Amino acid sequence: MQRFLGRLGDDALAARRAALRGVRLWSGRLRLARKVTGRSVDAGAMRFAVDARDPVPAGAEAARRQSRRGSGGNEPRGEGDAADEEEGKQPLHARDADMPPQRAPIFRPLDGGRSRPHGTRPMANELAIRTRRSDLWIWALVAAATASVIALAVIQGNRSGPRLSGRAAPAVALPLLGGGKTALPQGKVTVVDFWATWCAPCRYSMPRLQSLWSEYRLRGVELYSVDTDDPAPGREAQVREFLSRERLNFPVVLDDGTASEAFQVASLPTMLLVDRTGTVVWSHVGAFTAPQERQLRAALDRALMPP
Repeated sequence: MQRFLGRLGDDALAARRAALRGVRLWSGRLRLARKVTGRSVDAGAMRFAVDARDPVPAGAEAARRQSRRGSGGNEPRGEGDAADEEEGKQPLHARDADMPPQRAPIFRPLDGGRSRPHGTRPMANELAIRTRRSDLWIWALVAAATASVIALAVIQGNRSGPRLSGRAAPAVALPLLGGGKTALPQGKVTVVDFWATWCAPCRYSMPRLQSLWSEYRLRGVELYSVDTDDPAPGREAQVREFLSRERLNFPVVLDDGTASEAFQVASLPTMLLVDRTGTVVWSHVGAFTAPQERQLRAALDRALMPP
């Protein structure tokens, strides 16, 4: 019995010492918190186990210290106690140092700001670079295609058609849009224009040609405008819609291929000037631009001169 009572006394003494260490630890951390923040700290917010009924500090660290002391509880003050007091003097976040490092999340934002090994890039940056490169390639191809079309138009525009000039114009008669039939005028200065509704250079050229014809028709110049669209049931409606959309009001004849073959037309638009003798005195293949207009005006003035 005496031994049992002695054991109880030792346990009570150990509990008192543990309570005192908990109070000292709490007091040290409270003073440090006040020093760091510069203001009073609510003691209730400090998470320490200083309840008299449970004098042992809560948490894994307390369990470790309790197991180190053993069952006797009479372990003299040593390095463990000094470490406990020193712990109270450390910043509040120092306990995090005992925790294992958190594993980085597997899925980070594509543009993560963390540094990477040399030569590597974030995935989003890589995708953006590839997208920009693809856009550059697309624009380069578009530019190359545009340049090719322009170059082809210039080449065709510079072709004057020497094989046509100086030859006698063939006699042709074609259906007139709106009904009837009309032949290439004889004994008159006539501009012959081969075109189609789907031809972009034709659409570009025709307003300029109409303006020129409106001026020279007062001097007796005729215009023989030849549509070369494929014969189809809705062809006339298509041509009418085209003329209305482009605001063109000159007469149009519908070629079934005979006129194009007779004049040896290989490209559109093709324009010719026939003088009073029925001879082709000027021809041009390609878009009818300002330089070609000046050439045609000069040819018209020569053809209109008295014999």
